[in-house]
Amino acid sequence: LQWCYRLIGRFVVLDISRLMIAETRTLKKSRLALPEFQFRELTRDNLHRHSTSADLRIADDAKERLDRQHRCFAAFHGNLLISYCWFARHSIDADNNRGRHPQSGVGLNLPDDAVFVYDAITIKAYRGRNVISSILHHAASFLVEDGILRALTTTDWTNTSALRAMEKSRFRSLGTICKLSLMNASLTFVPKQATAMGIQTLE
Repeated sequence: LQWCYRLIGRFVVLDISRLMIAETRTLKKSRLALPEFQFRELTRDNLHRHSTSADLRIADDAKERLDRQHRCFAAFHGNLLISYCWFARHSIDADNNRGRHPQSGVGLNLPDDAVFVYDAITIKAYRGRNVISSILHHAASFLVEDGILRALTTTDWTNTSALRAMEKSRFRSLGTICKLSLMNASLTFVPKQATAMGIQTLE
């Protein structure tokens, strides 16, 4: 099926991704032992110290994200920023939930008790060491205190390594989001389980 997916993608914009969900209380319990790393939230007060890091660049619109009440949790090895994840509340825009093609993005409205995990990056030298999973665990403690019960994210359905990593982090699939775009028209399908939870496409 993957070759067919790629072939169709040459003629139209077709994006298929798995919508994944995890309970924040489950994430909070799933701690991994990584004593060599430190985990903390990036805020307006400390963001500027890391925004020009040569190893891991913070998004150019980071301050605007914080203004929209998005949160960023990060991992450090000593003073080196090695990984971070962003968490959006209320909604996620299409630009921050898309594949390689700009038209593949799907904006989503979220329930009040959910966040969307996006822009999760680890520098190459530290990949494969469960750093993202540990960031999710650290962030979950703060999210639970804020009344957040669920964390959502999407992963391309062909990215088997990313899917395995999310499952290892206690995420499970809610189904498939499919977006088909041709010229100025587009059609988006969201799984029934997601709509039943109050997850809707963002107009």
